[in-house]
Amino acid sequence: WLKGQQEDKQDTDVHYHSLTGEGNFNWRFVYPFEYLMAEEKIVISKKESMFSWDETEYKIPARLTLQVWDADHFSADDFLGAIELDLNRFPRGAKTAKQCSIDMVRKEQQLPTISIFKQKRVKGWWPFVARDENDEMELT
Repeated sequence: WLKGQQEDKQDTDVHYHSLTGEGNFNWRFVYPFEYLMAEEKIVISKKESMFSWDETEYKIPARLTLQVWDADHFSADDFLGAIELDLNRFPRGAKTAKQCSIDMVRKEQQLPTISIFKQKRVKGWWPFVARDENDEMELT
């Protein structure tokens, strides 16, 4: 989902029987929004309540949150990992899965960044992380 649009979250299909943890996704998400290039913000129009006549415009940072969950049949799904990308400045993706590491998250400020609004297509591998019981980040 995009920050500020959590109620418009989108899901992919489920990769059943992926015991190795590998899932190949070629999924396209479409999020309609207006972008203000000068302010580097997106504009979202929402009604504050169902009784409102007019929509209110909100200017929010362009941040995309992606999460990975397992799909259990008889118990609650388990959170596996997440990544939050600033669409104006996010690290270039690794060229291969082996090059994708937790250092891409830890050293994010030192890596070259790209903007999805200047470069329309981006391809690569980005690490999903979760916190363990000691509150340390781990690659998932």
